[in-house]
Amino acid sequence: MWAELCERFCLQFLVLAEKMRPAMDMLERQEEDPDRLEALYEIDHGVTRMRRVARDLRVLADRGDEDVSGVDTSLLDVVRMAASSIEGYRQVSILRMVDLAVPAHAVEDAASLVAALLDNATRFSPAQVTVSAHLLDDGGVMLRVEDSGIGMSAGQLEELNATLAGPVPAMTRGTARQTGFPVVHRLARRHGVTVRFATRSGGTIAMVTVPPSLLCEIPAPEPRTGGAPAPAGNLTMARRVERPARKAPTLNVASDADLGGLPRRQRTSLRPVAEPADRPAEPAPASEPGPAGDPDGAGTFAADLDAFTAGSRRFTDEQEGRQ
Repeated sequence: MWAELCERFCLQFLVLAEKMRPAMDMLERQEEDPDRLEALYEIDHGVTRMRRVARDLRVLADRGDEDVSGVDTSLLDVVRMAASSIEGYRQVSILRMVDLAVPAHAVEDAASLVAALLDNATRFSPAQVTVSAHLLDDGGVMLRVEDSGIGMSAGQLEELNATLAGPVPAMTRGTARQTGFPVVHRLARRHGVTVRFATRSGGTIAMVTVPPSLLCEIPAPEPRTGGAPAPAGNLTMARRVERPARKAPTLNVASDADLGGLPRRQRTSLRPVAEPADRPAEPAPASEPGPAGDPDGAGTFAADLDAFTAGSRRFTDEQEGRQ
């Protein structure tokens, strides 16, 4: 009954957010005062964050895996969507991104997974958080979220990686104290994605391995008429945040020159091509990750980790006791 109630109210929140978007777009197009326009951007950003919270609650209630709406979306835009739905989006810098896309049915889940990692990284890192995506030899992609946060001990790192590699535990009073880890765990398991954490000098790396089955070519842009609908999901907000001519803060994207908010691309297939020789080597895992934190920011990173791993251990012990 609780899962059904969560599903019902989350869907209502999502519908209300979608209904607000055309009105917000109209107000922003008509507004010429920079200060009022910035205020509208902040309201729009708040609606986008509310939308993410509703989606995360659906994931925790084990609902929402039937979504097959939207269009195939480039990895760059998936990361933009993720960054636009967190409070600390000003800290996110998007670096090198491979020119591949995520199929429509997995776009929202992929953005939610990356958003949870970015949210944690920005909350526990005093400096910029970088995101990059590199092609792997098997045709998959490695997404890297790197920060300069507090990290964790070697023992905590080993326990976390083991938990994420194991079965998804049920939500308990302990695990409910934070939601970032459970969201990442459920979405990764739903789509066959692997998430691991490691340390680097003065920071943490979250490594997300996306399998080839969850990738596709970037679709050719379709001509749009004046009455064409806006892009699905929170991609509209993601691009809006990056407008350089406004006073609203911008996402820092280190890429080619912009064309209408997107980087210039050469339309050649990358699927059979091996990773370029100049790809930086993956650092060997050391001892401290920076996983996803509570969307509400409650507690500390260590408390979130302890709650997640303790709940997972109890789940495992209960499963073994029933056998």
